[in-house]
Amino acid sequence: MESALWKLLLQIAEFMNNHRPYIVEPADIIIQQDNFMLDDNLTESSEPDAVWNLAATICFISSGHTVFGQYGRDYQKRNPKAKLPVLQKEHAALTPIIHKCLVADEEKRISLAELITLAKKGLDDALKREKIRQPASENYNSDNNLNLSDIHSAWPEEMIDINCSV
Repeated sequence: MESALWKLLLQIAEFMNNHRPYIVEPADIIIQQDNFMLDDNLTESSEPDAVWNLAATICFISSGHTVFGQYGRDYQKRNPKAKLPVLQKEHAALTPIIHKCLVADEEKRISLAELITLAKKGLDDALKREKIRQPASENYNSDNNLNLSDIHSAWPEEMIDINCSV
């Protein structure tokens, strides 16, 4: 899931950087096979607002919570030192980039170009982490049973029940 969030962030930022900045809500995102696209009914925006809104959308998709509750950016404008959201553990690598996107001062917020550079690196790193966790084909014997000695490299620690038998 982490690589999907990085890919979403990267593809939408690249689209806006090559076209126009838009206010992106989760409902505006179309998933077509292995790509993320935007629908045609988007509202144009300034680049700083588009970056903020894209980060808020990633937070919502990751956690199901709206950044700063129902008041969002208006709350942050009234409370510029408000604590920024921290993404759940499995998406923690996204938190620093999200914070750069959600900076209250628009002048200090990262640009779409900077966001793209950071998202590319984040996606590469996430794909490497996910590859490490994937069971390799040699972890299976001829009866298609998982080699139990490799189970810890195959699954996140939260999913392992050491008392179970395979």
